[in-house]
Amino acid sequence: MSWLKSAPQAPQTCYVVHGELEAANALSHRIHAELGWCAVVPQHAERVLI
Repeated sequence: MSWLKSAPQAPQTCYVVHGELEAANALSHRIHAELGWCAVVPQHAERVLI
């Protein structure tokens, strides 16, 4: 969270791709709650154009 808070601006979407599903979901909820960012845990094999 400290690293994310140091970002010069919020990303359009923050993708949480590390850790077990339960932990990733918890982190994405925390990012949204504390920073107000859109945080997403992608589905298995989901592709995102960045």
